Amino acid sequence: MAMCARILLISIFLFIGIFTFESIGQQEYSAGINGKKLDWFSYYLQEYYVDTLDYDELTNIAIRSVMKELDPYSKYQTKEEIERQLAEDSGYSNFGIGLSFVKLNETVVVSYLIKDAPAENAGLKNGDALLTINGKELYSLSNNQIEELLENDNDTIINLSFQRGNETRNTKITKTRLPFYSISSFFMVADGVGYIKQDRFNNKSPEEFRTSIDSLRKSGMQNLIWDLRNNRGGTLKAAVTQIDECFSDKKLILYKQGFNLEREEHYTENLGGELTKGKIAVLVNEKSMSASELVASALQDWDRAIIIGQPTFGKGLVQQSYKMPDKSALRLTIGKYYSPSGRCVQADKDHPIAWVNSELDALSKNDKTAALTVPDALKWQTMSGRKIIAGLEGRITPDIYAKHSVEKPDSIYNHLRKYGIPYKFATWYAYKNRDKIKNHKEPLKVFTSPHVNYEIDNALVKYVNDQVDSGNLSIDKIEKRMSRYSIDKIKGWIIAQVFDDNAYYQYIRKSDELVMRAIESFTDGSYEELQLIK
Repeated sequence: MAMCARILLISIFLFIGIFTFESIGQQEYSAGINGKKLDWFSYYLQEYYVDTLDYDELTNIAIRSVMKELDPYSKYQTKEEIERQLAEDSGYSNFGIGLSFVKLNETVVVSYLIKDAPAENAGLKNGDALLTINGKELYSLSNNQIEELLENDNDTIINLSFQRGNETRNTKITKTRLPFYSISSFFMVADGVGYIKQDRFNNKSPEEFRTSIDSLRKSGMQNLIWDLRNNRGGTLKAAVTQIDECFSDKKLILYKQGFNLEREEHYTENLGGELTKGKIAVLVNEKSMSASELVASALQDWDRAIIIGQPTFGKGLVQQSYKMPDKSALRLTIGKYYSPSGRCVQADKDHPIAWVNSELDALSKNDKTAALTVPDALKWQTMSGRKIIAGLEGRITPDIYAKHSVEKPDSIYNHLRKYGIPYKFATWYAYKNRDKIKNHKEPLKVFTSPHVNYEIDNALVKYVNDQVDSGNLSIDKIEKRMSRYSIDKIKGWIIAQVFDDNAYYQYIRKSDELVMRAIESFTDGSYEELQLIK
């Protein structure tokens, strides 16, 4: 955008109304002379500009442009965006019935159901074949046309007919606001070790967390792996409430402070939670942000958990929404978050984490980051005086540096992915083999057999080539076998459709290096070496 255009847009956003020359002179502004200048500017623009202008659209564009000049996280939110955020913070997403499908030639197969959403509550299951929606037959419709029938805002009630086995069933489903879960899975990952994967923090997270812990305790959990990798944050209240579960006495969890924001401290409130005893390992990576970083930093500062993974993202800015007259809002950065020991979570962009690369050789011999040689500015200590790395960089540096090495998909997989074939094949395979898989005496264990890899690989080649022969797919036939990693991804999707999300995560976590390192940390002396509270 040219500079003059940018100045034009920036100026427009602040005007409150159009005034006459006299009223402009009489108006009082909190912005002083700048407020008057902007109203004059707006007056001239409306009175003399050559074309008709859409002031609503120009104002929105202008505000967004200004927000981008402040910092990466201050932003303008429309009324609709605010409503969507408030819903997600409350633990809900959009209205619907909570159903995803894959069309296999003329068969429309249910491939995913949101837990406790209307479709699941109405009795639908993965693998059901949808026949009609509100009386409209689906076999000849495109994916987009079927989605339009499901998502039509004029229909609050969906009449579905579907086939399960040889039986045709009918059901009536009322749309509701769909649940937006923060915990995607929890299960026992080893003897005495529970695992919880949390993707975000919202108002329902504490309840989900307690339910997960209760279930794991009943299964014999003594130690917990709390996976916050790729967790982009969420509501502060939820994060603080969940931290409460880990302490039996009052602790400072974090504080926030800014140029116009006096120091405000947050403490544990509901003492004596479900995780006051036992070892905790928190998994983080470079995409762990905001509230997830506050959780990790508080547990690290009080020596309550061992942090494993890579340095986090470094998003520690306090934001506050201020309403506008049309129910839109400015979400402004007003301060920064600090850990109990005073670490600023917000990353200092002038101090990149270059020291990690320079110390990789040392980390390969001893993965404890406290033993690394770093500049004095990066040296820090927890509330008990335990040495850790922090300082000017922001971010949370783990106690144990560990990376989850992910293989890259092979060329055949990447080629097929362009056409959505791997997931479609997984749906087809689950649809055709559901009973056979479920009736096996050890259904999940069978997927670890090399023989299954060979069977699925051959089935994929045949599926693709049959689709090409029938004219349903316009690509060249394939012959070569795919890599183990690519087959594993497809097996994970098959497992998710035959069983559920928990089964999917149990399968993919079997080769997760960070999970394995966390399990080791409970028994190899790492916890004791770092003098952490059990």
